[in-house]
Amino acid sequence: MQKVQIRIWISNLYQAIEIKSGSAVHPDFFKNLLIYQKLSGIADDQLFLINGGMDTYRRNQAMVVSWKDLEILILGE
Repeated sequence: MQKVQIRIWISNLYQAIEIKSGSAVHPDFFKNLLIYQKLSGIADDQLFLINGGMDTYRRNQAMVVSWKDLEILILGE
């Protein structure tokens, strides 16, 4: 079964969020987000991968968000 860990309603949009504890980002980490996107039709800017790293950046079709920058999810990029 594939699943996205969190789906949250912010600013009239659903955000799909996957959480990984490691600081390295592996392409497989985006798998569930992309499956969810295909099924739901949400835009790339609504996909987030939260990780244990220190940097926040866009990668592939999702935003990689450091645990220390979580306000991005509410305030925007």
